[in-house]
Amino acid sequence: MTGRVAVVAVGARTPLGPSAPSSWLALRAGLSGIREHRQMVDGNGDRIVGGWDPDLNPASRGAERLAALLDLAFRDLRMSLPAGVNGPLALPLLLNLPEPRPGFSATDAGRLRDGLARLDLGPLAPDRVHIRTSGHAGGLEALGVAHAAIQRGETDAVLIAGAESYFDADTIDWLEAHRQLLNATGRSAFAPAEGAAVCLATSEALARSMGFPARMPVLSVSRAVEPVPIKAEDGVCLGRGLSEALGHILRALHGSDRINAIVSDQNGERYRSDEWGFMAIRDGRRFDNVTDYLAPATGWGDMGAATGPLFVALAFLNGSQDPKPRTLLAASSESGLRAMALVGPTERGG
Repeated sequence: MTGRVAVVAVGARTPLGPSAPSSWLALRAGLSGIREHRQMVDGNGDRIVGGWDPDLNPASRGAERLAALLDLAFRDLRMSLPAGVNGPLALPLLLNLPEPRPGFSATDAGRLRDGLARLDLGPLAPDRVHIRTSGHAGGLEALGVAHAAIQRGETDAVLIAGAESYFDADTIDWLEAHRQLLNATGRSAFAPAEGAAVCLATSEALARSMGFPARMPVLSVSRAVEPVPIKAEDGVCLGRGLSEALGHILRALHGSDRINAIVSDQNGERYRSDEWGFMAIRDGRRFDNVTDYLAPATGWGDMGAATGPLFVALAFLNGSQDPKPRTLLAASSESGLRAMALVGPTERGG
């Protein structure tokens, strides 16, 4: 086993800003990137309300749109690299994409893999790409895979990325059919969004040797499966999946240590709030306040498959300004995957 694993650099593109720092500052200021779409309308003829990117080609869809978002996120990440990082790092990329749905298929995921080869990623160009289509929780699950690989000494660094765009006509129709689209008739629904994020996780030894100015320790990562996902025809979700994932995190805490802050993918859906509530009743005693969480979807909309890396980016940037000892990142995918990560405050220098 090697030493600690840390996140050392992040990049993002969101409806709140062209970079991770600008998006984080806008979110902290309480700004909103949720607005009426210029072109897309729902079944009632009303304009879609969501977190969309006005600078992207409005005609782009699917793999092309996600590739454009990833390109912008990688550009932002490169801006935060130390001056000495100017050659290929020969590292893997774990890329999380939307779960299969109308408007996004396995074929789209394959096209995106091909599209990545045409992007100029500079010294971060991966030597191998592993694609998962796991939705909200997939990015945090990927962080767990990276954490384990670095701990085992299989690699010194891993890129974890995620990209999402709900702005495809078939996807919007699908959301509306399931009453998940925030509009006049979707009461327990969310504002769809689009964006991308990428983070670089390394061994602490590599981070020091390459002169990364900031390091956020990854303390623990866990995954579980909820037996009653959101579109299940039978049963009631009692938060069993979240509780199982949290149990792994709590076992990694020492003595009376507590979780001091939370970033959650709560997005306005009653299913998610109920799920969190059941988990909180069962396991909330190890939190400073289990109901006091940051829900970024209120500012930029539901980020789907980009959620995990975006949460990592937020914790990385926030940890240097508001250094709470332990922050929990939590996400739930539609298919039932649940993932959590416990991270420490971002450390500077040394």
